Amino acid sequence: MKLKVSTKEAVNKGQLVTILLPFILLLVFTFFIPLAFIEFTKNKLLMCASGGVIIAFAFRSFIVIYWKLWAYENADNIHALRNKAIMYRVISPENSFFGKFEIKTKSQQAKLKELEKRFLKDNPIYDDYEIPKVTHIRHSRVKMYINIAIGCMMIGSGIFVYFNVQEKNKTLTYIFALSGIFILFNNIRLLRNTAPSLTINDKGIYSSKTKTFFSWDEIYSTEFDTISHDDYIKIHHKHGTEKVKIDRMNMSFSDFQHILNIYNLRYEKNRDSSFVRMTLIL
Repeated sequence: MKLKVSTKEAVNKGQLVTILLPFILLLVFTFFIPLAFIEFTKNKLLMCASGGVIIAFAFRSFIVIYWKLWAYENADNIHALRNKAIMYRVISPENSFFGKFEIKTKSQQAKLKELEKRFLKDNPIYDDYEIPKVTHIRHSRVKMYINIAIGCMMIGSGIFVYFNVQEKNKTLTYIFALSGIFILFNNIRLLRNTAPSLTINDKGIYSSKTKTFFSWDEIYSTEFDTISHDDYIKIHHKHGTEKVKIDRMNMSFSDFQHILNIYNLRYEKNRDSSFVRMTLIL
């Protein structure tokens, strides 16, 4: 069997057929068809939206098995493929609610079971070579631009309300305008800050905000938490727990955890290889 598809390529194709295409079907049946061919009413819109959800879900349940058969047969690392596919919502975990709704024939099910035997042969401990030697975690510029646009809209709404409502309701203008000004200038400040918030490599984690470096041999575990709509990474180390705010970062928690796992794995490999070299010298 010739393995020729990288994990990244397989997952990208999976996102196209199991996420993007169902989403397009959902939009077509929910918005475009009722607006173009049906007299617009609330009940008809709800019916079309319900039909769109059912059709999109059925299409995903039908098409996902074709991607699985292709990807499991051609992937260069089936363990990395499955982990990333679940991470990016291409497939659902086997025992999950949505994982039980895959539509497949008996022949497809038999072929899938045969391909899944690769999980018993391949080494589950793997390095993701798509991750560079150093990763800089920065504020998401896309999210900041969106927040700037929201701030401008709130300021504009405040001005509109100020000139178009009665005097007794003008308190609303101050709420909109002041909130918009705060959001606008706060995100402009973040936009001007080009320094990475976190730097991660096979040596450890460095936080530019707290000016603290945590070596992997000092870190017991990491976890993510959301407090009052702000996202944090908690680094449990031998001296206590460091909580670093990562709100508005440019990657999801699942991507972040995957990167942490890979760098920790590289650290352990480097440590083991160094130990072997020292043993040979002695």
